[in-house]
Amino acid sequence: MAKVALLKSWWLNIGDGFVKIGAEHILREVFGQENVSVCSALGANKFEMIGDGAANPDFPSLLDVIADDLEVVAIAGCVLNEKLVRLARKLEGLPNKPKIVFLGAGGYGYDKATVSKIRETLERIEPFLLVARDHESLEHYGDLFDHSYKGMDCAYWVADAVSPVESDSKYTIRTFNRMLDPGRSAGKVIRCEHVPLRPSIEPRARSILRNIYRLMKPETSKQDYEAFYSDDVGEYLKLYSGACEVHTDMVHATVASVSYGIPVQMYYRSGREGVLTSVLGDEVFKRLFVGDLEDLNQKKNTEIGKLKKIFAK
Repeated sequence: MAKVALLKSWWLNIGDGFVKIGAEHILREVFGQENVSVCSALGANKFEMIGDGAANPDFPSLLDVIADDLEVVAIAGCVLNEKLVRLARKLEGLPNKPKIVFLGAGGYGYDKATVSKIRETLERIEPFLLVARDHESLEHYGDLFDHSYKGMDCAYWVADAVSPVESDSKYTIRTFNRMLDPGRSAGKVIRCEHVPLRPSIEPRARSILRNIYRLMKPETSKQDYEAFYSDDVGEYLKLYSGACEVHTDMVHATVASVSYGIPVQMYYRSGREGVLTSVLGDEVFKRLFVGDLEDLNQKKNTEIGKLKKIFAK
């Protein structure tokens, strides 16, 4: 069985962590748990985090230790952007030319300049497979891969990877990180912050500046500093899995809720809404929505089957 590395791009919000958990589960289903390693790409982005725009394309990684045995390197999520540019040289330098797989991949946007830059980068690394999470990424980049098709965002697999919490507690989750919460819910409410402060990782100055910004920005409200924070992505998933209902403006809070069968309404449209509409339709933006888990599981099983078939050749 092939040896696989999931190159985990630096996550800037909890939703990226959901993607990583789902991607790891998918790869272990396809290749076997013992054959999958997770490698961080934080080293490629550490200078960009400080804000000087520099990148370290030769960042040290577990990849360097296991590279000789690798047959597949997978990258998941919103990586068809500057993240890919910063990772390209590392991927090009891997020995034995492993197959580069983009799993549940997409971008922030698809303007002409971005598409041109990403196409140029993809041509350099000669990728093997694109499982696109939206139609735009497939349209703009699919022809550069040996295999490409429309799939789903990896976060739809979080319920397969992290068991739901067992609790009699009744609560609603309201996660609004992009807009002010437009409503209220009766009973106990938990507000989740999907961009937690990470002073143990981020430069201290950046953490201080973020705090100052949140205190001074005109629309600051209690939701900014009474929210739930955790450095454990799985803890967020446990909370979503046990909620009575979820109201949110975050794509992956919506995906996680749907995957656990929790009623959810999404309030914010953006260039990434295809992650939702291509799988769930448009109703999740209009009302509390409960996904059809039987249909969702069938779609997930179909995608796992496709991947197994491609790599069985």
